[in-house]
Amino acid sequence: MEGMLARSKAGHDKGRVYLAFFSEDGMVELVNGAGRTLEHPKRKKRIHVQPITHLPDEVKELMDGLTEYTDEAVVKILDAYARRS
Repeated sequence: MEGMLARSKAGHDKGRVYLAFFSEDGMVELVNGAGRTLEHPKRKKRIHVQPITHLPDEVKELMDGLTEYTDEAVVKILDAYARRS
């Protein structure tokens, strides 16, 4: 599944926003571009994250304009979301 923003609902990172990639086995891979890179994502159970469905237009444009996710692009997306929320 394509990446989407999600907020952690449980664990020591509760409340943090990540870019989430959902997998078929009920797990989610979370990245933030800095501490959790695309090479070393954080894995959580799907029930422990809340997908963010209503995104500001600026964030949607950044995500739609990408052909491939990089750590730098993830940082830009999360910064734009933090500024607009």
